Amino acid sequence: MSGPPMSPYGAGPLPPNAPFGGQPPQFGGPPQFGAFPPPPAKSGRGKILAIVGGAVALVLLIALAVPLLFWMNGRDSDGPGKNASGSGGNTPAAAQPISAQEYQALLAEVDKSVTPAFTKLSGAKNPKAVGSAVDGIETALNQQIEALSKVVPPANAATAHADLLRGLEGLGDSVAETGSAAGAGEVCLGSSALARLSREAASDDVRSAQQALASADPAQPYQVGSFVPKKTTDTNRRIKNGTFLKRVRSGQGQLKIENGGSTDAVINVVLGSAKTPTVSVYVRAKGKLTVSSIKDGTYRIFMTSGKDWDAKAKAFSRDCDFSRFEDTFKFTTTSSQYTIWTITLTPVAGGNARTSDVDPDAFPGG
Repeated sequence: MSGPPMSPYGAGPLPPNAPFGGQPPQFGGPPQFGAFPPPPAKSGRGKILAIVGGAVALVLLIALAVPLLFWMNGRDSDGPGKNASGSGGNTPAAAQPISAQEYQALLAEVDKSVTPAFTKLSGAKNPKAVGSAVDGIETALNQQIEALSKVVPPANAATAHADLLRGLEGLGDSVAETGSAAGAGEVCLGSSALARLSREAASDDVRSAQQALASADPAQPYQVGSFVPKKTTDTNRRIKNGTFLKRVRSGQGQLKIENGGSTDAVINVVLGSAKTPTVSVYVRAKGKLTVSSIKDGTYRIFMTSGKDWDAKAKAFSRDCDFSRFEDTFKFTTTSSQYTIWTITLTPVAGGNARTSDVDPDAFPGG
């Protein structure tokens, strides 16, 4: 008797597509983890088949829809509504160039927006201030790039306009890189940040676009880009070893300083919790000196080192760091003796003084 194959588990005939066979498938100073096989699962194969079946149905629907779409398109092309080549089309007109006066007003807005941000950068007196200023420049540049991208410039300025946009975009990237350099202590003052930006290829690109725009229309010499800093080389200013930036003489104590490092440093000696130093002295790399006449009291000693001393800002402009000795230094004087401390500014074997980094904003200036 023929008929559909029966399930080996006595549960009725196998499904039409079941397989035959019936089987389911320091720095110085004093030391301081045989049953019957189960019935076939009801969900696995059934769900797969349902999904496949659904996919086939979808394909069939799409296949049926294609000729219908072609038929509808044919009707549209012959009907009252015309396509782009017909006389009844609604194709939007191409954007028209703005006038020379409108374009110059837009360029003036670029300078008005970006220049104050560069001015803020020029006054930055430590790496944190540089970082904050370059954030402002990035924001202003991005806003103006977006505004310039939305207009069609006068025809005679089209090429220079495109060059200006590329230059401003590149300048934004260079500004971001300068901010990263400030975070790493490579750029420490606004002056060094501007000097770095002045030499970037993007600054040259903006200058070139500036010149092209100025000569694009003899009747309207376009002006833009006054904020781009004049190309400047790095300097390496130093002052004499042992130069006092600030000094108060009122005691007998002495502080001997040895700078065995490769960079110049400034040592600030601060009494108690004061915000400004009693003594601030410049010590060149490999230099040493003795500070005398220190008043009795307990002092904290701060250090900053780097390259290119800016006397006006009283700070190093490049490769700077800021730190302090974790221990305090007590000076006392009696009728027969006074205190002498010795510090070295580079790690030494057997040293017993630790240092820690200081936020540039918290560094006591002179």
